[in-house]
Amino acid sequence: MSTQFQSDKAYKEIRKRILTQYYPTGSVLSVSDLSKNMKMSRTPVNVALRQLEADGLIQFIPRKGIIVRTFSKEDFFDCIEAIEALEGMSVYLITRGYARGDIGEGLIDKMNDVISELDKYEAENNIPMWHEGDIQFHDIFVDFCPNNIIKKTLKDVRNQMLIGFGFFAPLYLNKDMASKDHRDIVEAIKEGDSVNARDMAQQHRHNARINLRKLLQTNNNI
Repeated sequence: MSTQFQSDKAYKEIRKRILTQYYPTGSVLSVSDLSKNMKMSRTPVNVALRQLEADGLIQFIPRKGIIVRTFSKEDFFDCIEAIEALEGMSVYLITRGYARGDIGEGLIDKMNDVISELDKYEAENNIPMWHEGDIQFHDIFVDFCPNNIIKKTLKDVRNQMLIGFGFFAPLYLNKDMASKDHRDIVEAIKEGDSVNARDMAQQHRHNARINLRKLLQTNNNI
């Protein structure tokens, strides 16, 4: 098994554990413990941790070790505001590429597959899996973005937002609103309406941000 394959595997697993709060913010990570837990050598784990540091999920702090990054509530909302802008532009470029034929049918198929999974989890009231599916839906806007600078920045900011989401608002989900928004965005992309698709994607994030503010204010958390 190649070192690259193992480092990719370690990266995905550690990232998942951070984003699901298995490793809460402020946790100290140990290379030796991670290597033992994932049954691999230290080298791929170190490579994975350096990538996670570049993503902004962990910090290497002298005399303290490897720390899962801690976020304030304002950091959290700053991330959501940045995503509102970045994701809107990503969807705009994706739609334009799809209309020109630069991005193939695999885009729509992938989005519809995730929506079908979300419908299934919603019917089962399986909130953790629905949340995972929602993350996968928005991952598509990173994966298919043709602008590499937006792609990298959006990925990094989303990683940071997802940590904050799990820490500040783990129970917030507006599934009905999100499901309708997802379908509307897909239809706008299929129609090649890049402006409408961008506006819908931004409004989707805007609504979530406003609702989260209200939720946290109601709970006296902000």
